[in-house]
Amino acid sequence: MLDREQGKLEKRKVTVTLMTSWHLSSIEGLKQKLINLRRVRPDLIEAVKVLVLPFSGLQRFTFTEDVDIMVLCHSIVNRRFGITNVTDSLYDEFLDYCNKTLGKERIVVIAHDFRQEKDEVRAVTMNTFKHTQWSTFEKAGLVMICGMIDKIPEIQEKDWKSLEKFLEDASKSTPTNADISQTTLPKINTSDTKQKLNKSEKDKKGMYIFGTTSSGGPVGMVTRSHKLAIYICTSWGLDSVKGLKEKLQTLLKQSFSSYEIKEQVLPYSRPEDFKFPPEVDKTDAMILCHSVQNRGFSITDVQNSIYDEFLKYCNRVFGRSRMAVIVHDFEYKPEILKIQLETIHRTQPTTYELADCVAVAGRLNVPDVQLFHDKSTSLETFVGRLL
Repeated sequence: MLDREQGKLEKRKVTVTLMTSWHLSSIEGLKQKLINLRRVRPDLIEAVKVLVLPFSGLQRFTFTEDVDIMVLCHSIVNRRFGITNVTDSLYDEFLDYCNKTLGKERIVVIAHDFRQEKDEVRAVTMNTFKHTQWSTFEKAGLVMICGMIDKIPEIQEKDWKSLEKFLEDASKSTPTNADISQTTLPKINTSDTKQKLNKSEKDKKGMYIFGTTSSGGPVGMVTRSHKLAIYICTSWGLDSVKGLKEKLQTLLKQSFSSYEIKEQVLPYSRPEDFKFPPEVDKTDAMILCHSVQNRGFSITDVQNSIYDEFLKYCNRVFGRSRMAVIVHDFEYKPEILKIQLETIHRTQPTTYELADCVAVAGRLNVPDVQLFHDKSTSLETFVGRLL
């Protein structure tokens, strides 16, 4: 806003949107550091958001929500170090679109997950970056390279200061495009561009918001163009999984503004005969719950296994990353459950090939469900990946 009496721009709060097409956990540390900066500098940062970019087709991606300051985070683990100009570069068209939409002074690019190196080695890498991928520097006002940013960000102090200064400068300038909403609730763009987006492109987008909302509602929500549906499937009776449903509701409402948990009883003798309704797609998810009291411990591969064909069908419908299998009603002793989980992995490998999360458990019909799993495949991690 222009202060007419003083003849200068009045300082405004900025909203920072982190963007990634990699796992959200890969930028968690940077997100938390910015949230902490917001607590220290509420005069500078209005909110911190996370926008999930599509893994492919990024050249056709357009914003359907207001973006103030964007920070594009690219992990070199995710399809190597190719931002612009080089063979198989990922962001040429996208950064060109961002530059035209937002202006260079509102764009930051961070290439991360480099190994910790001496300053002189890092300087050579940065110099090579400037000469071989020059468009990145032409389109963005600040470009950085750093180590991992999933936990405590491995960002050099001088680079962090540069990012703070960039935000300070942005707070003193007027956005070059349309009026930017300063609430953290998304303002949906109803332009012709949005109308041209096809359904699959829309469903890949998700905006996570961290700050105060104008409605006073909870923060950290994800807004989706498609309501998330999670199917809890069992052939042993819905009462056997009521505790899991309650736990799932608690996890989902922390992150999702719109979701639906659907309980599905599978055919007892031939679960492969079951078919999900036609509206189900790869933005939904399923959790298969099998009680060892129900025909033993035979999921896939072994004699008289029950779910070989059903899980293959589910994999085609949902995709591996949106499938979980929980084998329950074991005696809840961690040392025993660890052995049971290892047994599944060794003797029923197809279960792991088809589902992203595999866990064993005690009872699932109690409020405090008794899950045992690898740290990398916890129920919390599984839910966090449901974008």
